Amino acid sequence: MDSSTFLIPAMTESDVPLIKSELEQISGVRTVEIHQPTHSVTVVWTEPAGMDDIWKRLERLHFTPDFPQTS
Repeated sequence: MDSSTFLIPAMTESDVPLIKSELEQISGVRTVEIHQPTHSVTVVWTEPAGMDDIWKRLERLHFTPDFPQTS
């Protein structure tokens, strides 16, 4: 299983159910955890899902994920 945690800065409380529902519909997505106060989203998936699928679904919803910088 793969996972990624990222931010959706423009996400509001009312966006949470939509984002969660849409990401859970991607074949292979196992869990979607959203912490709206910090705008963080953690997605766990297996094949056939991939980060590209998650990114495209968020783009279609007009959300742009922000991936934390690692040093």
